[in-house]
Amino acid sequence: MKANRQVRLKSRPTGIPKADNFEIASTPVPEIAEKQFLVRNEYLSVEPAMRGWVSAVANYSTPVGVGEVMRAFSAGKVVASRHPNYREGDAVMGMLGWQEYAISDGSTITRKVHESDLPLSLSLGVLGLNASPHISVCWTSGNRGRATPLQSQLRQARSAQRLDRLRS
Repeated sequence: MKANRQVRLKSRPTGIPKADNFEIASTPVPEIAEKQFLVRNEYLSVEPAMRGWVSAVANYSTPVGVGEVMRAFSAGKVVASRHPNYREGDAVMGMLGWQEYAISDGSTITRKVHESDLPLSLSLGVLGLNASPHISVCWTSGNRGRATPLQSQLRQARSAQRLDRLRS
């Protein structure tokens, strides 16, 4: 049976979180139910907001409980599905936590990742949740044929990936 490696909050940090505040646990990969799917996370995010999430002080979201999987955006691929809108092989990004495998019913998914010509990791960065409004503004702010810095970065990422494909 496959193991699901998880990073859990072991204790509340005082000040900046340290490695001692977390533990790595191994649990069986959960079975999916009807209208659920299993994601194997390939990339895990580290966000400034996480410092607030591990604090006992309430903020805009409920603190991560001691012993719980660390809350985080993750990107990965669906490896099993009993959900009509998600198929094996679909790339997704959402609040799936710091763990190798996560079950979802779709409510934790921010978006399906359709950009197959770009690295999946970009869905947590320049193509991720925080960048989405900025991409829209950059691309519609009257550049009249000139590329914005963001457009240039996206083109460079696509070119780098194409070069990698040619080399292999």
